[in-house]
Amino acid sequence: MPYRITRLRSIVYRIIDALSFNAKIRDLADLLNRKVEHSEEATAEMLSHPGGFTRSFRKRRMGIAESYIRIARQLGKANYCQRLHALKMLVELSLHAKTVSMPLNTARVQIEIMKETIKNLENKRKQMEMIADFSLASYGHEAVIRRFLRELKRVEVPEKGVSLRKLGLGWDSHVHDNVSEGRKTPSQLILDAFIKGLSRVTLAYYDIPHKDIVFEAMEAGNIMGIDVSVAVEFSVGPRRRRKHFIYVPPVGNHAEFTAFFESRCDKLSRFVMGLEENRENRRRTIIAILENFNQTHLIRLNEGYSEGSIFALSPLRFEDLEKIVPHGQYSRNHLSELLYTKFKISLKKRVLILKVQYEVAIRLFRQGKMTEWELQQIEKTYHDTREQYTALTPDELGSAYFSGKNIVDYDSAFVSEQDVLPGLKAAGGEIVYIRPLEHGLADAVSTVVNAHSYITEIELINMRDSVMRNPSEIICLSRFIDLINNRERSDLKKFLNSWRIYTVDPEMLDKAYHFYHENPLVPVAGSASTGWKPHIPGMGFIRKSDIPRKSRRHFIKSHYRLPSEAAVLI
Repeated sequence: MPYRITRLRSIVYRIIDALSFNAKIRDLADLLNRKVEHSEEATAEMLSHPGGFTRSFRKRRMGIAESYIRIARQLGKANYCQRLHALKMLVELSLHAKTVSMPLNTARVQIEIMKETIKNLENKRKQMEMIADFSLASYGHEAVIRRFLRELKRVEVPEKGVSLRKLGLGWDSHVHDNVSEGRKTPSQLILDAFIKGLSRVTLAYYDIPHKDIVFEAMEAGNIMGIDVSVAVEFSVGPRRRRKHFIYVPPVGNHAEFTAFFESRCDKLSRFVMGLEENRENRRRTIIAILENFNQTHLIRLNEGYSEGSIFALSPLRFEDLEKIVPHGQYSRNHLSELLYTKFKISLKKRVLILKVQYEVAIRLFRQGKMTEWELQQIEKTYHDTREQYTALTPDELGSAYFSGKNIVDYDSAFVSEQDVLPGLKAAGGEIVYIRPLEHGLADAVSTVVNAHSYITEIELINMRDSVMRNPSEIICLSRFIDLINNRERSDLKKFLNSWRIYTVDPEMLDKAYHFYHENPLVPVAGSASTGWKPHIPGMGFIRKSDIPRKSRRHFIKSHYRLPSEAAVLI
């Protein structure tokens, strides 16, 4: 009976699809799927003349789709030139018509719709809906574009004939791509920033990134009209008490970035050596986590399946991780990705064999050769495994098996702030104290005071960290920054006494107070977005005043609002 119901449902859905979409939409969906299957082909050059809208409409849709497929599928570290070429073609094809009144917003809508189309390859109805929406958006009618912006929860950007970087709208001071711990390549990340209407972003890496990475990130920013900075994230202190900072070199392009480190070897030698040591520390930590997983969790995941069978998950190997992590900047997110990729394959095989067993069990039950209880047990196992396969995510696996510093951590190569920050300060650039509340308010206050000569900015909001905290902690830190930057010394001391923070040296506090009154500590906001955790607000911040008045209320309802005390300072 369940099999007949499933078959009937499938027939009904096909009839509905046939009535809902015309032949052209269905043909385009089929063509798109074939393009995905052959995504290694070269990206097409500009199709016809951009103004030949009607004549090249079908080709332009496929051109946008093909370009996005290249960006999304060619993930190898050696493929950055292909990704950048596809990104350039995507922009040219999206900004096809100079006659539409909202070209920038129309391009953002079209790219996001095509992105969703590619993501829904397994859902043909959803895919055809997206293609139909793309066709509608291509005409650039203002009312239609604004409706799509509301549905996609995107802010409308002003149409002033300039790039996003010149509009000075949204920003994000801390994001990660797949070279550090993110899910997306630099090109994908900057494309997402364009869709979201961001004017500037800072990409953080755990090492001095390879010149090819810097080139891809900054060139993608030039193509999309977004200001891109490249920074190095590092830690200071002993295991389980490490503090984190970001160093942003004062450079404007990829050539300047490379030249900066080459020309300041004397000032940055300790920094470079420490980064190399921390890289080795991370490698040893990851290997230890892998060994712990293989000796404990792997046994439970393979329960009921013999070791070495095609249904059993094989042990995770460091060599497999090296294949998917460019330039050796390993993280636990990469472990989650590796486990997800391998476990998904094993689960699919389990689902297929359990489906066969279930269908055989149904026949045996009808023949009276199996009890109803036995059938129910087989059915439950099949449905539970299929549900596990369908719902599996890297984030879920990471939380279950690789989260928490209590698993493994390491001592940073930099013993204290004094060990590394003076050299960075002498070299020039910005030093950002990130995740200041990870060890509590008192520790954050001590660091801000004791390292006042070096720290230029403080990450008042780190979205990945902040959503896990009581907002009162962020409000208290905001109050402290306001006091040490702007208020009377007596008010600052009252605050410290009220929170029983007595560990700060009075003489050092006075020095920090005078220093920050002349050189205010700049509060910044970063998402620390990696693309792995959908339950955490993603990349990008924007001022309320920059949201068009007509859509402001709707936009605010669907987005996270920062605590007002922090927002005012930022």
